Amino acid sequence: MREVKTICYECPYGQCHMNVKVENGTIIGLRGDPEAWVNQGRLCAKAYGLIYDFYSPYRVRKPIVRTNPEKGLHVDPKWVEVSWDEALDLVAEKLREVRKRDPRRLTTGSWDVNWCELGLNLPFLYAYGAEPHLFWGGTSTQCGHPQHAFVRWYADGFLERFDQEYCEYLIVFGTSLGLEGAGNGVAPTAFRIMDAIERGLKLVVVDPRQSVAGSKAYMWIPIRPGTDLALILALIHIIIHEIKVYDAEFLKKITNAPYLIGPDEYYVRDEKTGKPLIWDPVDNCPKPYDAKDIKDFALTGKYSVCGVECRPAFQVLVDFVKQYTPEWASQITTVPAHIIRRIAKEFVEHARIGSTIIVDGKVYPYRPACAIGYAGMTAHRNGCNANRAELVLNMLIGNIGVPGGYQAMPIQGVPSLTDYPSIDGCLPYELVPWSWPPGPSLHEWFPLSLETGNVGVIAHSAVPVAPPIEAFIYHHTNMIVNQGGLEKTIDFLKRAYVIGISVWLDDMSFFADVILPETHLFERLQMCRWMVHTQQFPYVRGQAIKCPVIKLGDTKNIDEIFIEIADRVGILYGKGGLIDWVNKLFPKLYALLMFEDLERFWEPLDIYKKPTIEDIYDRLCRALSKQIIGREKGLEYFKENCYIMEDPKRAPKRYKYPYKGYRLPLYLEYLKRIGENLKRKMEEHNVEKYGFPVKDIPKFYTPLPAWIPDPE
Repeated sequence: MREVKTICYECPYGQCHMNVKVENGTIIGLRGDPEAWVNQGRLCAKAYGLIYDFYSPYRVRKPIVRTNPEKGLHVDPKWVEVSWDEALDLVAEKLREVRKRDPRRLTTGSWDVNWCELGLNLPFLYAYGAEPHLFWGGTSTQCGHPQHAFVRWYADGFLERFDQEYCEYLIVFGTSLGLEGAGNGVAPTAFRIMDAIERGLKLVVVDPRQSVAGSKAYMWIPIRPGTDLALILALIHIIIHEIKVYDAEFLKKITNAPYLIGPDEYYVRDEKTGKPLIWDPVDNCPKPYDAKDIKDFALTGKYSVCGVECRPAFQVLVDFVKQYTPEWASQITTVPAHIIRRIAKEFVEHARIGSTIIVDGKVYPYRPACAIGYAGMTAHRNGCNANRAELVLNMLIGNIGVPGGYQAMPIQGVPSLTDYPSIDGCLPYELVPWSWPPGPSLHEWFPLSLETGNVGVIAHSAVPVAPPIEAFIYHHTNMIVNQGGLEKTIDFLKRAYVIGISVWLDDMSFFADVILPETHLFERLQMCRWMVHTQQFPYVRGQAIKCPVIKLGDTKNIDEIFIEIADRVGILYGKGGLIDWVNKLFPKLYALLMFEDLERFWEPLDIYKKPTIEDIYDRLCRALSKQIIGREKGLEYFKENCYIMEDPKRAPKRYKYPYKGYRLPLYLEYLKRIGENLKRKMEEHNVEKYGFPVKDIPKFYTPLPAWIPDPE
């Protein structure tokens, strides 16, 4: 018997190291790698299911082509096996035809390869001339969360985390924290959560069902599905109107809570500088928010500036949440009012507002209470506002970026609040430029979103997009079961020429015209995208690689497939070819994922020589190892050791504090402006006739997160 090291990738941002047991050419078992810091020998049930996946009777082991023109769920495609050359030539011929008409008529749908694993999907799209997007398949249930946009603007990050080492009171909305196999980095997160509970963390789980997380919690709060926002608004109401304890210094100096707001809901600005004004109660006059002579900031009250009646943004919040009483929330959520009050009281008490702590020799504010959420909180009509309200709840206790509190997982390559504050002192927002007709994914209609993906192309397939999609490549996704709008999804898949890059026959295969068999994880050599630092805090940089165990069938690595298709389509070589785009994109994409300055370590590929996947991965391995550990390690080292990482004991905590002069937007003034501009443009083009609720835009694009009742 022998053991082969590899990485489990059964959940997003796969992290768990495992040793796969092989005997006489057959996989007989696996175990967590006890030497790996990430999961420390632990695995969840998903990892063990990989053995069944590998030997599944539904595996696609050779290229297959449809012979039945009729497409539909459970309609036999009447597959016939063909050679790889035949299959690739067939695909290339179709893609050449589509590209000749308009390259934007091709799109792809994926979950992890093009983003989490940084495969060649994105370079392929650029080289082809298609709309360059990440285009996650199943975005409505797996990702595309409002969290990504709002965590960036509110807290200068990408994902929500809490300080596992110092937090004492944690409220979670719509997430099991990995305790039942859902979420990111399941096993590493789950055991660290349990360690925190054992040391005294009080876990409050808000979930309609008693999940595993709920069973381990200090308090489980069953709630009516989709009503998290109402509960959070009531918590804010209690803290402000009943408990009347909040971190005033944090609100004054770190957020835009003191900014004066006029009756039009916009900032009252200084006539000379254009900067938002605050009210100095000591000098009893307005001043630009960053004036050097400010003696104090007013958070409450009403004032007059040049004849304009105005209030500090915090006073606007005070008045706004007055309507959201715990009794009101109880009627909506089914959570008793006295329970809501208890949670608010304990949340504030555990926040220890005003206290400090020394970490690694530095003095920090200490706020060991936190509220975080994930898909269950955001995947519905009020999801965006629920995420925003939860961030406001955290701001009230001043816990953003300090020990014990809310930690926004950083993402490099995106302008940081620290470096690029706008004239308002907050992160300048970036919009998807408006165009008409819109692009295939309708991203212009959702200008603040990170991605629209299938929601745009499929859910709004009746819109005259420019241009209509003719060819569709899917891989690592099953959109039939993992996103809403089934009828529209099926209609789209029936009309398009569908190319599947797949390990198994599944629901999507009923609509594929050709399926190219991809390697299973146990057969795969491939870079993993995020290894360690996305889920745990502190963030530890590392890079892993999936190593092949044994081969079963005539399958190919997905990156190899993209290279072969690009070669046949005529977009592999030269300036603007796939190889050229790999050189342009890979160093930037990996820098985006926390590996700063990777471009200076990247050795460009020869754009006139066909690369192997080993050529690409070896360059990545050498560049990443020099950046992370300061020593060059090539692909062969990774094959033997599976990963590299910095010493967790030396990894800095990377707390955001001190904030270096930028402010967090408790009040999203620009959201109102964006909504008004979007509504005006949509009305100009009569977008309402395509089923888009243009008249509802003002209800959602508001400076503060309002409760919007769901239609019955």
